[in-house]
Amino acid sequence: MNKPKINLGKLFGINISIDRSWFIILAITLYSFYFANRVLVPYQTFFFYSAVALLQTIVFNMSIILHELGHAIVARKHGIPIDSITLFMLGGVSNISREPEKPITELKMSFSGPLVSLIIGTIFVLISMVPVSNNFIIVPVFGILGYLNLFMGIFNLLPGFPLDGGRILRSFIWAKTKDLTIATKIATNFGKFVGGALVILGVIEFILNMTLSGPWLIIIGFFIYQSAKSSMRQYLLLAKLEKIRVGDFFERNVIWADPDELTSEVMRRMMLMHTKIALTKSGEKVIGIFYFTPKAQLDSMIKQVAYSVKTLCHVSANDPMKKALEGITRSNCLAIPVLENGEIVGAISFDDIDFALAVR
Repeated sequence: MNKPKINLGKLFGINISIDRSWFIILAITLYSFYFANRVLVPYQTFFFYSAVALLQTIVFNMSIILHELGHAIVARKHGIPIDSITLFMLGGVSNISREPEKPITELKMSFSGPLVSLIIGTIFVLISMVPVSNNFIIVPVFGILGYLNLFMGIFNLLPGFPLDGGRILRSFIWAKTKDLTIATKIATNFGKFVGGALVILGVIEFILNMTLSGPWLIIIGFFIYQSAKSSMRQYLLLAKLEKIRVGDFFERNVIWADPDELTSEVMRRMMLMHTKIALTKSGEKVIGIFYFTPKAQLDSMIKQVAYSVKTLCHVSANDPMKKALEGITRSNCLAIPVLENGEIVGAISFDDIDFALAVR
């Protein structure tokens, strides 16, 4: 299950949310901006420093969202759905429903984010350099934010997967070798190297200068190192799922339920039939899918807790299991319908995918 997130709304039809870990970086950012402003603009009031720090924090997070939107918009232009953008402790992430199928697509998607940051940073730095008679607010607001965005753009271009630069590196190797597995292996090894180097730099920085930048480099480096390792494992799992058919593992043993039937009664029948899937019908038409969960409201009607099939992705029995995983993830549901000859004949769930990976 996903960790709970706070939804902020939509931009260009993409959900924007924040992970709870984001509040950590929020506090650090406010603190850093506040004291940086005291150095840059001395002899001002506490209210002034706090207000400017708050403004900088808001604009900085908007810059991160724009960075991720750069990825998202290019991905959509190439037919790759983007479900959401999430801000977390170490920045932002675009939740892409599937990986690009061509090296040039990955190159464009990966470079678009840093390019947005570099453009924003350049504009802000130029604004801070405009000679005005009273620019004591312009310099800290735009100057600091400008250099931060430039740093963010350059840092993300480091050639270590899963950073944008690592994905760019993978796209070049992929195009050269025509082998995505080799490209991913090389790019993730670079990612582990970059992550390890940042950890070492962080330790040295902390020992020599005893500043917060040392621990922060250690955290970022460790995150990149672990993400590179998990990215390779994930790629191998997806490659394995590509070779497994949905039809070999999906749940055919489902029960049929009336939409107005009590959830408690449906779950009782599900236990008797040893199945976790119930499909609701209106006449001869399947309208909903319910996955067995102890947290269901037993006194409600099944139509109130079942997912409408209209809102879910569908897969056919001949599709690879990888497509089923993508569909379940994108639908944000524990199971999705499986079709044969255009008719819903069952469902595929995370449990079925886990079982397929265990036996193959």
